[in-house]
Amino acid sequence: MTEESEKAESVFTVPNMIKTMVWLIPVVFGSGAIYASVGNTKDKVVDNTKSISEIKKSTSTADKRRALNRSQIKTLKTNQQVILTEVKEIRTEQRTLQQNMAALCQATGANCSR
Repeated sequence: MTEESEKAESVFTVPNMIKTMVWLIPVVFGSGAIYASVGNTKDKVVDNTKSISEIKKSTSTADKRRALNRSQIKTLKTNQQVILTEVKEIRTEQRTLQQNMAALCQATGANCSR
Protein backbone atom coordinates (compact mmCIF):
# COMPACT_ATOMS: atom_id res chain seq x y z
CA MET A 1 0.00 0.00 0.00
CA THR A 2 1.07 3.45 -0.80
CA GLU A 3 0.83 6.48 1.39
CA GLU A 4 -2.15 7.83 -0.48
CA SER A 5 -4.20 4.68 -0.02
CA GLU A 6 -3.30 4.65 3.67
CA LYS A 7 -4.49 8.25 4.01
CA ALA A 8 -7.72 7.41 2.15
CA GLU A 9 -8.34 4.46 4.46
CA SER A 10 -7.56 6.53 7.52
CA VAL A 11 -10.38 9.03 6.70
CA PHE A 12 -13.04 6.33 7.06
CA THR A 13 -12.09 5.23 10.53
CA VAL A 14 -14.71 4.69 13.22
CA PRO A 15 -13.82 7.83 15.22
CA ASN A 16 -14.02 9.96 12.08
CA MET A 17 -17.38 8.42 11.15
CA ILE A 18 -18.71 9.09 14.65
CA LYS A 19 -17.55 12.70 14.46
CA THR A 20 -19.20 13.03 11.06
CA MET A 21 -22.45 11.53 12.33
CA VAL A 22 -22.44 13.79 15.40
CA TRP A 23 -21.87 16.77 13.13
CA LEU A 24 -24.67 15.67 10.72
CA ILE A 25 -27.33 15.32 13.45
CA PRO A 26 -27.80 19.08 14.02
CA VAL A 27 -27.52 19.71 10.29
CA VAL A 28 -30.29 17.20 9.52
CA PHE A 29 -32.55 18.45 12.30
CA GLY A 30 -31.85 22.06 11.38
CA SER A 31 -32.71 21.48 7.74
CA GLY A 32 -35.91 19.69 8.83
CA ALA A 33 -36.85 22.65 11.01
CA ILE A 34 -36.18 25.06 8.15
CA TYR A 35 -38.31 22.93 5.80
CA ALA A 36 -41.17 22.86 8.34
CA SER A 37 -40.89 26.60 8.89
CA VAL A 38 -41.00 27.28 5.15
CA GLY A 39 -44.02 24.99 4.77
CA ASN A 40 -45.80 26.70 7.65
CA THR A 41 -44.99 30.13 6.24
CA LYS A 42 -46.32 29.06 2.84
CA ASP A 43 -49.62 28.02 4.44
CA LYS A 44 -49.85 31.34 6.26
CA VAL A 45 -49.21 33.23 3.02
CA VAL A 46 -52.00 31.30 1.29
CA ASP A 47 -54.39 31.99 4.19
CA ASN A 48 -53.48 35.68 4.23
CA THR A 49 -53.95 35.91 0.46
CA LYS A 50 -57.42 34.39 0.79
CA SER A 51 -58.39 36.75 3.61
CA ILE A 52 -57.08 39.76 1.67
CA SER A 53 -59.13 38.80 -1.38
CA GLU A 54 -62.22 38.39 0.83
CA ILE A 55 -61.60 41.82 2.37
CA LYS A 56 -61.24 43.33 -1.10
CA LYS A 57 -64.54 41.75 -2.17
CA SER A 58 -66.37 42.97 0.93
CA THR A 59 -64.83 46.43 0.59
CA SER A 60 -65.92 46.74 -3.03
CA THR A 61 -69.42 45.57 -2.05
CA ALA A 62 -69.51 48.12 0.78
CA ASP A 63 -68.35 50.83 -1.62
CA LYS A 64 -71.17 49.93 -4.00
CA ARG A 65 -73.66 50.08 -1.14
CA ARG A 66 -72.24 53.41 -0.01
CA ALA A 67 -72.47 54.80 -3.55
CA LEU A 68 -76.05 53.57 -3.76
CA ASN A 69 -76.81 55.23 -0.44
CA ARG A 70 -75.28 58.48 -1.63
CA SER A 71 -77.43 58.48 -4.74
CA GLN A 72 -80.47 57.67 -2.62
CA ILE A 73 -79.61 60.54 -0.28
CA LYS A 74 -79.32 62.89 -3.24
CA THR A 75 -82.71 61.73 -4.52
CA LEU A 76 -84.23 62.14 -1.05
CA LYS A 77 -82.88 65.68 -0.77
CA THR A 78 -84.35 66.55 -4.16
CA ASN A 79 -87.69 65.05 -3.14
CA GLN A 80 -87.54 66.92 0.15
CA GLN A 81 -87.09 70.23 -1.67
CA VAL A 82 -90.09 69.45 -3.89
CA ILE A 83 -92.20 68.55 -0.84
CA LEU A 84 -91.18 71.73 1.00
CA THR A 85 -92.11 73.84 -2.01
CA GLU A 86 -95.52 72.15 -2.22
CA VAL A 87 -96.10 72.63 1.53
CA LYS A 88 -95.35 76.34 1.17
CA GLU A 89 -97.85 76.58 -1.69
CA ILE A 90 -100.50 74.75 0.39
CA ARG A 91 -99.93 77.09 3.34
CA THR A 92 -100.30 80.11 1.06
CA GLU A 93 -103.57 78.70 -0.30
CA GLN A 94 -104.82 77.96 3.23
CA ARG A 95 -104.00 81.50 4.34
CA THR A 96 -105.88 82.90 1.34
CA LEU A 97 -108.86 80.63 2.04
CA GLN A 98 -108.92 81.64 5.72
CA GLN A 99 -108.85 85.32 4.78
CA ASN A 100 -111.65 84.83 2.25
CA MET A 101 -113.74 82.90 4.76
CA ALA A 102 -113.20 85.57 7.44
CA ALA A 103 -114.27 88.28 4.95
CA LEU A 104 -117.33 86.22 3.94
CA CYS A 105 -118.32 85.65 7.55
CA GLN A 106 -117.95 89.36 8.30
CA ALA A 107 -119.97 90.38 5.27
CA THR A 108 -122.84 88.01 6.01
CA GLY A 109 -122.71 88.31 9.77
CA ALA A 110 -122.60 84.52 10.08
CA ASN A 111 -121.13 82.71 13.07
CA CYS A 112 -118.04 81.02 11.53
CA SER A 113 -116.28 80.09 14.76
CA ARG A 114 -116.88 76.39 14.26
